[in-house]
Amino acid sequence: MRPRCWVVGITIAVCWALMGSGDGWEVASQAVFSLGDVLGTPHSLSPDGELLLSVGNEAGICIYRAADLAPRGCYKPPEGAESQLWLRLHSVTWSPDGQRVLFSAADGRLWRIHVSTGKLEWLPASAPAEYVAPSPGGEYLAVGGGGHIVVAPPGALAEAPVARYEGVLKGLVWVRSGLYYGVVTPDREGFEIWEAEPSGARGPTLLWSCPYPELLLESVSPDGRYAWVGADLVDLESGELVRVAGAHTPASFSFFPDGSGWLYSYQSVANLDPRWTLALRPAGTPREEERVLLEEGRRIQILGWVDDVVALLVVGPEPELLLLRLAGPD
Repeated sequence: MRPRCWVVGITIAVCWALMGSGDGWEVASQAVFSLGDVLGTPHSLSPDGELLLSVGNEAGICIYRAADLAPRGCYKPPEGAESQLWLRLHSVTWSPDGQRVLFSAADGRLWRIHVSTGKLEWLPASAPAEYVAPSPGGEYLAVGGGGHIVVAPPGALAEAPVARYEGVLKGLVWVRSGLYYGVVTPDREGFEIWEAEPSGARGPTLLWSCPYPELLLESVSPDGRYAWVGADLVDLESGELVRVAGAHTPASFSFFPDGSGWLYSYQSVANLDPRWTLALRPAGTPREEERVLLEEGRRIQILGWVDDVVALLVVGPEPELLLLRLAGPD
C-alpha cells in the first residue's frame, strides 16, 4: 500500500479517509493547489503527467508544471495580440508524448508549441483545422474541416482526403483502434459517428446516428467499443446509449488509461444540498459496481489520468486543482 499522505511541491497534502467499501480502487492521497496564480482555466493534464495546460482569453494557452504549478510559458499566434478571433479555439490537444501542444484557431490555421523550447510554429495543412487528432504514435496528424479530413505527417500537405463529410464536424479522435469523427447532419437535426481508414484505402463507415444534434464526439475507448459524446456513452457495437450515472447526467468523463474502465463525475441533490461525486467502475458493468472516490460541494471536472494520478478541477468561488493518487486492485 502506498503512503496515505502525499506532499507535492509547496502545497499541503490532506490525509483523508478512504470513501466507499469493498475491494478495488481507492484514494491513497490527495494534494490541493490554489489556482490564484494560474492564468486562464485548466484544460488538461499532459499524457506524461508532467504538465498542466490552461486556456484563457487574455494569456492564450499557458503551460504549468503539474508538480508545483510553476509556469512554463503562455503562447499566442503573433496576430492574436491584436485580435481576439483566434481565441475561438476549435481544438486543443497534446501530442502522445506530451512534448508538444497542438491547437487550431478560428481562421482555420493549425499551430504547434514545442514544450521543451517554447517555440510556437504554424503548421500548414490541406484542410481547415477545425479539429486535429495525432495518431497514437504521434507520427501523423488527422486534420478535419471544410468538408474533408486529411492525414499527413505534421506540417506536410496531403492532397487526397481520407474522408469527406456533409454537415458540421463535431469532434475528431484517433485511438489505437482507428480514426473516428462526429458530424451534425446537413439538416441540423441529427448527429452521426463515423470511422475513417487513416490510409484512405477504403471509404468511411457510419457507426451510429441519433436525433440529437447537440452532441459532440469527445473521446473513444482505445478498443473502439465506446464513444463519449458529452452527455453519455455510446456502445458502438450495440448502438445503444449507456447511462453512465443512472438518473444523473455526468459532468465529466474519462476512460481508464488502458480503456478497461470509466471515471466520471456527476451532480446529485439531497435535502436541497447539491453534491458532486467522482466515481469509477469497470467498463460495461452495472451501476451497482460504481465505487465513489470523492464527494464535494463544488463541481468536479476531470483534467486527466496518468498512471495512478488523476488531476481534477474543482470549480467554486476559489477554484482548486486536486491531484488524487489512486491505489488500484491488488
